[in-house]
Amino acid sequence: MPIKTVPDAENLIKDWMAQRNITSGKGVEKLPSEFRFRFSGKDRTGIPFSIVQPNEWERTILVVSEVRITEERNKSIEVMEAKDRNDLLNNLYQEMSFGPAPFAFAELYENTQMPKAIQFSKEICYDGLTEDRLNSAVRDVVSGVVYVIWRIRTNFGEPKME
Repeated sequence: MPIKTVPDAENLIKDWMAQRNITSGKGVEKLPSEFRFRFSGKDRTGIPFSIVQPNEWERTILVVSEVRITEERNKSIEVMEAKDRNDLLNNLYQEMSFGPAPFAFAELYENTQMPKAIQFSKEICYDGLTEDRLNSAVRDVVSGVVYVIWRIRTNFGEPKME
């Protein structure tokens, strides 16, 4: 059945999440100031993602996942030689450019110019909103997050557990 309304989109997403045993906290979250709706969940590896519909979009949803660069990791980057740091960041940006999901940077750490967070997102218009497209979009945004985590761990080792 084609998706034509916000309730149709919400129902499809709820059903899709239920089939996969993905809990959305309190169910659909109403956020009238920014979004028509927002669902939050975690993929099988525990990476969180959200499915939102911004108020300004009539017939499009957005699947989003974000990775935060901790202060500890930033300090490790800060002590690198300038050329090595620039190579690391340039390679990371270039490699993400060829990934399956567009990305955006949050505010930068002043000394390293490393983003404090990197957000991956995929849009799905209502005329293409299906369970298959939700699967693909979640996989794509989570893959971006996993890639950044892997890349940082490859360079700096496993994070210290508190």
